Amino acid sequence: MNTGKHLSLNHQRSYELTRKDRLYKNLQRMQDLYGTRHFDFIPQSFILPAEYKELLTASHRLRCPWIVKPVASSRGRGIYLTYEPSDISIEEPVIVSRYIDNPLLIDDNKSDLRLYVLVTSYDPLVVYLYREGLVRCATVKYTSNAMNLDNPCVHLCNYSINKYHSNFRTSPDLEADDGHKRSFSSLIRSLSQSGKDTRKLIFSIEDLIIKTIASTASHVNIACNMFVPSFTNCFELYGFDILIDANLKPWLLEVNFSPSLGCDTSIDKQIKSAMLCDLLNIVGIESKVTEWCREENVCRTDKRQSGRFRSKSANNRRQSAKSDFSPIFHYFEEQHTRKGEFIRIFPTEISMYRYYDYAGTDLNIAFHNYLFPKGDRSMLGVKKSRRKDFEFPITDTDLARYQNYEEYFEKGYVSKKINNIVRPIAEIMRESPEDGNRWIDTIFEELKYSINAGKRLSVSQARKLFIRYLGCIIQRLPYLASQPGQQQLNLVEKFVCRVATKNRGLHQKLLASPRATVDDKVAFISAQLRSFIDGLEKECKDGSGFPNNNHLDAEILEEFCNIASETDFERLLALHTEVEPNCSLQFLFGRKFSDHTKLPLPVICEEGRLDLLKKACLLNGHGSPHIVEKPCSS
Repeated sequence: MNTGKHLSLNHQRSYELTRKDRLYKNLQRMQDLYGTRHFDFIPQSFILPAEYKELLTASHRLRCPWIVKPVASSRGRGIYLTYEPSDISIEEPVIVSRYIDNPLLIDDNKSDLRLYVLVTSYDPLVVYLYREGLVRCATVKYTSNAMNLDNPCVHLCNYSINKYHSNFRTSPDLEADDGHKRSFSSLIRSLSQSGKDTRKLIFSIEDLIIKTIASTASHVNIACNMFVPSFTNCFELYGFDILIDANLKPWLLEVNFSPSLGCDTSIDKQIKSAMLCDLLNIVGIESKVTEWCREENVCRTDKRQSGRFRSKSANNRRQSAKSDFSPIFHYFEEQHTRKGEFIRIFPTEISMYRYYDYAGTDLNIAFHNYLFPKGDRSMLGVKKSRRKDFEFPITDTDLARYQNYEEYFEKGYVSKKINNIVRPIAEIMRESPEDGNRWIDTIFEELKYSINAGKRLSVSQARKLFIRYLGCIIQRLPYLASQPGQQQLNLVEKFVCRVATKNRGLHQKLLASPRATVDDKVAFISAQLRSFIDGLEKECKDGSGFPNNNHLDAEILEEFCNIASETDFERLLALHTEVEPNCSLQFLFGRKFSDHTKLPLPVICEEGRLDLLKKACLLNGHGSPHIVEKPCSS
């Protein structure tokens, strides 16, 4: 890989940390090497289908709920709970973990943390934790009753699921301790005021993060030494999802690669804008090659050729490292001066003594000695079995770190008002109804003329239109919870079950549950529609079906998308299916309609009739055998 000397990118093999199966395997390996009690922050898990028999044995013995997660998904997609392993689909790899049923409750709701961790180097290991993070709460009051296992708004704290629930409220500012999304500092202050030992909690969270990253450092270092020319080329921002239980013990849920930086609420904007500014400052991309960079590249080349450092006495090794790698150490020391609100949790004054067994490489020790030359080195090299965790004295640096997490966070962009639902441009235009309708009708007639002249929607164009159409439906779903909209909500529910490619039975089980309220169903349906939209967007990015001269004009279609309403999207897509009745519908992953489901083009389409979804619910899954498939225009 030719990265260039000043191109910054992610570390190689970061999936060792961010894929759930690889993360668990790496931590399991550390448990085998150093004992489970030192890595007890991850629940008992099994990777299916390989460990299905072991899961059956554990389930029979424990009789507890299990949470099932796809090994490479995000935003709560594909996650569900069950008591019975027989309910678990093993068509694709999943990780099944023992469900932690005693979470810390905030206003009777389950909660978890999203913390931002920056790794500027794996060799030497340099880890920063942003002092402000997010606390995410579920929107339905928590209960461990088995009857509520199907409700994701009880057991999952993902914002992408709970934001659609009518109960969802966001904290007005970082100091407030209410809402379903609030700041980490407000939680720490609230726990401290109630007499909880928040200092131990924070140190336990730092311990969890350091051990997790150290468990994968060897894999990342091997890849970086092979492909990355300079230590300044790589940095990584991780999103650590951590659950705190009722005893204030932190549990690692997962580590996110490229954590969401979306700013739907004011608290998102304030925290994430400040975090991104500090991130760019601390990375500090160099504008020219300095002498010490050239020296470092020579050192790294020699290191690759000779493998690991040769065995030397401790004093000689320190002197050699200091002379050979002082430019590297100077770079990271200078980097620390630009840290902003990031807190360096490794290395610290006593971190090497605590984590010598896991991160005691020659370069890490040399860097520690460079930063803290007056430190007591008597504990280095002593086996873990002869030491006890957390018996080291609390230093002034530790106390300063602790106080940082509790202080009020005053940085970041503060907006006066954030709308959770983005207002369609068409709605703004139609504040002047006559002009708006005349304009959209003009564009529609132009597109209709092109279609009648033989031009068609490409695969990507059809999918993008359908994505916009479903987006309009998602915005309207909360208003369908009332009695007049119940019939349309049932239609959307039927469509969701129809297009569900995974765990369809579980979807239907939740939607049919008598315990699930209408608001619960709306939130679940909205999240599933969003997941379906994500799949369509992924299909649009695969490079297939891009428009050419036989397709509709891209600029006119884009202008149509910017001002169209749900009805307008439905009119155009219905016209497309009218002129191509036997064509695989591009916007539904190639599923086919049978002849009797042909939908006549509505001359005047009433707002919110959902005619297109009615047609989609009559899909013949794999197509009718008597239909001869006609290829789409390309």
